[in-house]
Amino acid sequence: MSSPQVLDFTDPNDFKAYFFRHYVRRQVMACRCGVMVRVMFSDLDWEHTFWHDGEDFDLYRAERLPWILEAIQRPNEIRVDWIPGREDYILTEDKWGENFVVIVRGTKRPDRWIFQTAFPLDLQTLLKKRCHPEVRI
Repeated sequence: MSSPQVLDFTDPNDFKAYFFRHYVRRQVMACRCGVMVRVMFSDLDWEHTFWHDGEDFDLYRAERLPWILEAIQRPNEIRVDWIPGREDYILTEDKWGENFVVIVRGTKRPDRWIFQTAFPLDLQTLLKKRCHPEVRI
């Protein structure tokens, strides 16, 4: 199976417009253990996820913006993160050609989660996430 879509924009502003159009300004739903929950995105997520120290744009992450939706709606695995209250929605290399994770944080409402970050996973980080004893899916 091939990887999800990779965006081919060159201008960071085009990626930003995509992020705001598809995530910040939309009601985004995730499949969490067979139950649909809302994942909230904010304006600040753009800087945190796709810029290093506000100076260096991370093109590799930005090209994979569509993977965020793919990971939270059709993850290969959902794992408890090593930070309490967070979960990792993972796409795996055997299915997508690369490993990728979206990290979300729980809220007081069980039907709402907050987007934290998303990034391609190297093998060492994937194995670390898999070492956590609790698996959601």
